[in-house]
Amino acid sequence: MNPVRGSFFKKLFVASKGLSVTGEASNRVKKNYLYGLTIIVGINMVFYYGLTLSLKIEADSILKDIESKRMETVAIKPVYTFQRLKADINKFNEMLPQRPEITKIIRELDSLARGVSLSIRDVSYDSKKAGKSGIYPISISFPVEGKYANVKSFIYKLESSRRLLTIDDLSLEKASGREDIRLKIRISVYLKNAGNG
Repeated sequence: MNPVRGSFFKKLFVASKGLSVTGEASNRVKKNYLYGLTIIVGINMVFYYGLTLSLKIEADSILKDIESKRMETVAIKPVYTFQRLKADINKFNEMLPQRPEITKIIRELDSLARGVSLSIRDVSYDSKKAGKSGIYPISISFPVEGKYANVKSFIYKLESSRRLLTIDDLSLEKASGREDIRLKIRISVYLKNAGNG
């Protein structure tokens, strides 16, 4: 222990050898205890206000910034999501042909078939009633006949078509030719009423 520090604490807390702990000496010991306690409390306050409090204020400020950024993100996200959803709905509506285009759709199907050396015959279609959105499916059924590889290519072309369509049913059977097969297929193409969109 540092001799200067040691003598300081001795003077504060230890009564002189020549004094008894009564009367004036007792008061002096009590004063020394109070002074020592005051100094310790003062040192603690200096540490608290000098170091700890400034760090606490900085930490609180950072937490407030994080919370405000989080609230901004939460506030912006629904607006962004709504705008994106609206854009997706508009894009979806643009993809939907109107009823007068049914002949154009059948020509496109025939063109896909011819592209893989198949031909479409005996096309039939049936439409369902449009809902509140004005969107409704038209079911189109037809057979195609040809080699297996060509039929497979045709199905692939239907699946990757830009038209909004679904393959609802298909069946394969042996055709009249030695290597030919017959594909009976039913697809649904989604259309919209001319007044919608």
